[in-house]
Amino acid sequence: MNDELVTAVHQLKDRAAWVERLTAWADKCPELVDAHRPSYLAWHCQGRMALRVRRTRSGLVVSAGVHSSAAGKAPHKQVLEAQLSAEQFHRIVAAASGAIADRVGRLDVANAEHQLQERLAE
Repeated sequence: MNDELVTAVHQLKDRAAWVERLTAWADKCPELVDAHRPSYLAWHCQGRMALRVRRTRSGLVVSAGVHSSAAGKAPHKQVLEAQLSAEQFHRIVAAASGAIADRVGRLDVANAEHQLQERLAE
């Protein structure tokens, strides 16, 4: 469920096609909820960001995995200046899937207030 007051559509413009396969995967993944902002596209799992796509002057930056300095792991980052390759797609999906698995498997239980906010938004 999208909350019009909280989320916004970010325009990747001509670069949207570069990550179309990735955004389609994220949109179809039942454990992910879109949480887009004006400056980036993002998908969260139980309140934790698992995937983000941000436009830059010359391309896109994709980050996948746990987005938290407290979690002790940095997300996988990929700078794109062209269409996402098959290898890049699978590495990004693997990192995002790892974050999702940790969240749903209760290995990542931090930010209980974010989990509550997501449940209330449903």
